[in-house]
Amino acid sequence: MSAPAAISIVPVGLRVDGRSVLVVGAGRIAARKATAYVDQGAVVTVVAPHHGPEMDDVAVARRIVREFRPRDVRRRWLVVTATGVPAVDSAVFRAAERHRIWCNAADDPTNCSVILPAVARAGDLTVAISSGGRSPATASWIRRRIEAMLDADTMAVAATCAQVRDEVRAAGLSTEVDAWADLLDGEAADLVADGRVDVLHDRLYDAVVGGRA
Repeated sequence: MSAPAAISIVPVGLRVDGRSVLVVGAGRIAARKATAYVDQGAVVTVVAPHHGPEMDDVAVARRIVREFRPRDVRRRWLVVTATGVPAVDSAVFRAAERHRIWCNAADDPTNCSVILPAVARAGDLTVAISSGGRSPATASWIRRRIEAMLDADTMAVAATCAQVRDEVRAAGLSTEVDAWADLLDGEAADLVADGRVDVLHDRLYDAVVGGRA
């Protein structure tokens, strides 16, 4: 038996603040999914016949205690199903498809139009890793390795780059240049480690301004 092919995706970052997200299921995994969206400002509704104690701790906007109904997906921006029951997840996916609403089914790529990656966050940095639905454990392993890289020095480099970009844009100049790479791949980390963030700032600014096409 041949292995299933990885799902081809276009990586995107969803802005869910203030948008309606439906979570079907109310167990441990569903609670983890709901928490991720609540933390990003989504207006989360949960529907399930039984709500576990993990979900009780999530500040969702609305709790519906009953079985899923297809009309529950109406007027949502995103639907997430985490029931562990393939027939229910499939019904949720079909309802979302009819209404052209993106849907993610936990550990069920067949019933997904959205694959949720493993995510590492630190400050303004967000790194997403996907295995195309083939191996979530691998994606989580790589996420943990990346999290270890996002230390104070890395965050200082990121903050300096953001500052330089703001200054260059404020001067009415483009920041879409290749000049960033040489410094970031070269001495950036050493300059920060030596406490010379101001030197990194000046060299980045000069390189970006001088490297414009």
